[in-house]
Amino acid sequence: MVYPSAGVGNIIIGGKWSNVPGVRLRAAHSSPVGAIRIYRITQNPPDKPMGYANGTGGLFKYELKADAGGVPGAILAGGVYIADPEYPEWLNRGGFPLIGFPTFPVLSKGSLYHFTITNVDADPITNYSSINFLECQPGKTNPDPNHVVELSAQGVPWRLETQRIASPFGVFYADGNKQGNGGYQLSADKLSTLAGDAYGFGGL
Repeated sequence: MVYPSAGVGNIIIGGKWSNVPGVRLRAAHSSPVGAIRIYRITQNPPDKPMGYANGTGGLFKYELKADAGGVPGAILAGGVYIADPEYPEWLNRGGFPLIGFPTFPVLSKGSLYHFTITNVDADPITNYSSINFLECQPGKTNPDPNHVVELSAQGVPWRLETQRIASPFGVFYADGNKQGNGGYQLSADKLSTLAGDAYGFGGL
């Protein structure tokens, strides 16, 4: 899907705010989940020498959770994962890792679930990197209610980040189905361009 957008913005995973970002998703299929793909910035871009990553980059626990009244609930699957080097993205010094789980949780079509990322490094304030999403144009909100960015920070309960678009973000089911958004950067007309097959988001 292609969205009008104001650009791409990051959320530090960990850092001084102890950020725990996530995506609330409504399952489009009833099937086991094979993997989830995201967009991470692992180094500070050349024109932005700070604010995206620091130290070792951190160590992350990825979890898929059931819904508990609109916020993340019971853990369905998860584990600590070191991002693979597949699909590096040189413009912003990032990448598009494919997140696998040790088990294959079965999602139910129409139900809400939550994909969350926690920095479990021994020093997450110093060692961190970022997840990147498209940001809405001024005065606009995320047009996709089935994929919504959410955030917990500084011990504050989860909130929806409606000024962000959960893109690029992909859920890949074991039966071959997929859901999510592949919009990644902006073209001259301010529309998002698709990450597509080049970055592992083909068909979104």
